[in-house]
Amino acid sequence: MEKIHFIGILGSGMSSLAKYAKQKGHPITGSDLKFQTIEQMPTWIKNSESDSEMNELFIDDADLIVYSTAISPNHCELIYTKSINKTHLHRSELINLFTEEKYTMTVAGTHGKTTTTSLLAWIMDKTTDDTSYLLGGQPVGLPSAQFKGGKYLVLEADESDGSFLNYQSQACIVTNIEPDHLENHNHSFEEYLSSFKTFIHGNSLCIFNYDDSILRTLSRSTEHVTFISFGFSNEADFSIKKIVFNQDHQNILIKAPNGNEYSFDCQLLGDYNALNAVSAWVMAYTQKINPNLISNAISQFRGVSRRCEKIGVASISNTLIPVIDDYGHHPTECKAVLTELKKRYKQVIHVFEPHRYSRLDMHFNDFVDVLSLSDIIIIMDICPAGEEKQHYRDSHDLSFAIAENHNHTFYVKTSNDIIDVCNQHINSDAVILFQGVGSTIQIMAKECLKKWQ
Repeated sequence: MEKIHFIGILGSGMSSLAKYAKQKGHPITGSDLKFQTIEQMPTWIKNSESDSEMNELFIDDADLIVYSTAISPNHCELIYTKSINKTHLHRSELINLFTEEKYTMTVAGTHGKTTTTSLLAWIMDKTTDDTSYLLGGQPVGLPSAQFKGGKYLVLEADESDGSFLNYQSQACIVTNIEPDHLENHNHSFEEYLSSFKTFIHGNSLCIFNYDDSILRTLSRSTEHVTFISFGFSNEADFSIKKIVFNQDHQNILIKAPNGNEYSFDCQLLGDYNALNAVSAWVMAYTQKINPNLISNAISQFRGVSRRCEKIGVASISNTLIPVIDDYGHHPTECKAVLTELKKRYKQVIHVFEPHRYSRLDMHFNDFVDVLSLSDIIIIMDICPAGEEKQHYRDSHDLSFAIAENHNHTFYVKTSNDIIDVCNQHINSDAVILFQGVGSTIQIMAKECLKKWQ
């Protein structure tokens, strides 16, 4: 088996891929800035190093070097790899090699990919003995990657950098399409949309969200693909007829094209999660899996880390307040989570870390409108993700714009600032939401929770 060295091995997608490769029998090594000491090396990695102290021996000894879009072309290991003509692949190219062995089911879309992929992987894992999967997040009760020698591979397909065009899958789910990550698509929504059309066309079967007008149009203009739709519309092939909410789950009733109705419980709440669950249900159904087994599997799924995840309870003024950590970083994602939380709590305290100057600037007015739904708004410094500020608006501009029409808007720098705001304004029956994709907000959430306990 080829020895593989992963540059940036601790990235969510890279770590899953490295684990998958190891399970297939490949010896692996890895490097990442997150390694500070040898004691911090995950046990599943044979050898590791800090990016700041390159060890050429790892690259010399490897047969293949794998990197991701997050790795700069000027990265020292990538430069050295090229200088010695060592074989190197983007992570998506290695994944594509793995898809050649399997009937591959991919999940794409602007929002909901990780949750839907994890749901589908969970269903297939619980109802078959031969499903492999590669996930972009960490589901509760399921590894982020699994290799088995059987028929199926479930794979999250990342449109953000266009790398999903490297995958060869037979069936796909597309959850929705909205403008995002346009910096990787020449700042063109048309190019972004074209990449989705090309991706869909590469599949024989596409399960798509009928409620999404863009996807409806694509389904009518794309040939040689079988389209099956899901959604709240009565026109969808699999139509959501009713949702009954309970304290810790929702029961979803769907109607199939043959007129049969099926219902199942789902621990993930909200209309957006109902759509995610139904899409995974439909994909499994097309694979001739017993509907009762599918429904039972979904009822046991407990979610994905950082997707509206309850990480603890804060004790503030003798009141116990749930603390939620969420990955949302686009106005649509933020609104979906806020809408659901406002159904369940009288007060939502929202700590938000914007991600990328370009995204904030592009969706600035939408962010102002959506964040204003919160009762208390706490804005952190932006996570630039490598971008330069240039002419873009930032967190100061966002907090100022919201404050013009919202009396409880705060711009903060530290976890102590967050704690002070929450302690002064908390009410009973409240929830504290930390939301953003960057690592800083995760650290802040943990620091605050520790001080509140």
